Amino acid sequence: MAPTPTRLRFGIVSSDSRLPAWAGQCVRQLRSCGAAELVLWIRDAAQQNGSSWEYHGVLHRLYRRHWLERRSTALAPVELAPELGAAQRLDCAASGAGCDARALQQIRELGLDFILCFDDRALASELLEVARLGVWSYEHAISSAPYFREVLEGSARTRVELLQRRPGRTTSLYRGFFGTCQASWVNTIERAFWGSTDWCARVCAELSALGPERFEQSRSLTSDGAAAAPRNRELLGLLTKSARSSLEKLWELLFHVEVWNVGIAAESLEQILRQARIDEASVTWCGAHSPGNFIADPFSYVQDGKACVLVEDYVDGKGRICTLSDSLVPERVGLSVDLDLPYHMSYPCIFTEGGETYCVPETYQAGHVSLYKRAGRQWVLVRTLLEGKPVVDPTLFKHEGRYWLLFTLQDDGAWGNQKLYAYYADSLDSEWKPHLLNPVKCDIGSTRPAGSPFVVNGVLYRPSQDCSQTYGGAVVINELRRLSPSEFVELEAARIEPMKNGPYPAGLHTLNPMGEQAVFDSKKFSFDWLAWRKNWSRLHEVFR
Repeated sequence: MAPTPTRLRFGIVSSDSRLPAWAGQCVRQLRSCGAAELVLWIRDAAQQNGSSWEYHGVLHRLYRRHWLERRSTALAPVELAPELGAAQRLDCAASGAGCDARALQQIRELGLDFILCFDDRALASELLEVARLGVWSYEHAISSAPYFREVLEGSARTRVELLQRRPGRTTSLYRGFFGTCQASWVNTIERAFWGSTDWCARVCAELSALGPERFEQSRSLTSDGAAAAPRNRELLGLLTKSARSSLEKLWELLFHVEVWNVGIAAESLEQILRQARIDEASVTWCGAHSPGNFIADPFSYVQDGKACVLVEDYVDGKGRICTLSDSLVPERVGLSVDLDLPYHMSYPCIFTEGGETYCVPETYQAGHVSLYKRAGRQWVLVRTLLEGKPVVDPTLFKHEGRYWLLFTLQDDGAWGNQKLYAYYADSLDSEWKPHLLNPVKCDIGSTRPAGSPFVVNGVLYRPSQDCSQTYGGAVVINELRRLSPSEFVELEAARIEPMKNGPYPAGLHTLNPMGEQAVFDSKKFSFDWLAWRKNWSRLHEVFR
């Protein structure tokens, strides 16, 4: 039986009441999550030694002052005072040689569970053990130049960690991955800093519900430590590389559009999982499309004894749900319209139970998730499952007696590619409840759903998209180890790349069973003089 949830008591240590904006957002989310209570502000009276931005050259200093700090909203200073509430203030020497005994006694009397520190100050060793769960800090806050190396070396993902610091020991409380923007160090910082502000609240919810003993058992990772600050030559290398990447990205956004198409592989999902690839020789592609039109997001079901495939039919910026013609792969795509509403529709997730076939399409522009049921030749609206959320790629399935809905959100800061949310219900007509640990996963490389979960040899697998380098770059199949209202654990089992020698080599983002076969979609980039009109909103990826 799970422990009764309790509110954790925490304190903050800083030199004054001004914090970076990302840190202020972290405190705000902690105070509003219901699992934590701010009771103490430790104002460090000692002179802080050094800075989280160690300088090894004049270029680093100039770049930080005149570009990073001016362009980054995450690093902009904000007042902490509005978030302090009724928290006590304690002035003491929190960093350096050590705290005085009187101050330590005052802190102990408050019974703190943890202390938050948002920079690289060398805290007195006594402070690391005065709170039950130590001092919490982000790896990027104690780094000399956060995520510089990832941009310089061309890493697809940026690792972010929330750390627990105790005397002689640093432990990872939570780890996630964000996409590295090769064209902009500023954008990389923005994604990682803003995207991780809810982690403290998430960890508190887990601790409050499961208890520290259970929590400790699941945390065995240790930080690798912060990288050294960049030298002048390295910063010049980054600026040159970023300029080249910016031009390449600008060329792509101004004059290229994504074109998706559906293929059918004459092999099962089990075979694809086992060999970690789709055999190109087994694939038959659907026919060509007209300009500004493509099909994607294929899901299959059986109707009157034959396979049917639902797809998104995308025409001039808007999607609708259609069925491929009976021949499935004609020379030219034959489509019959199933659902066409005033807003964009895509990802027609299929769920079957008790002889009934259901569909949950993506309708994020409408701000709700709806359940449809097949009735003869039509889809009939059953009910609205969720309202008020811009849900992306809602995926409905059943596991161990519960109904689950997994999805991402369009407004999470990464176009719906970054954080996974889970809701569950006892039946299709009952209330849907949020998972205790929402968002249950934060990884640009394996979060966004890529098809219906499936079972092989009693093991549940969940397809997901790798969007670290491009939207829908590949499909990662995860083994779902634990899934309950208070747990979510999955591990990568296979990575399925697009077929590089095929007609659509640039991406793969939906993979589903079709009997003993598999149906999927892949993309290519097509030259279009007017592509900038569709991609205009994304130009900030370059100019920042």
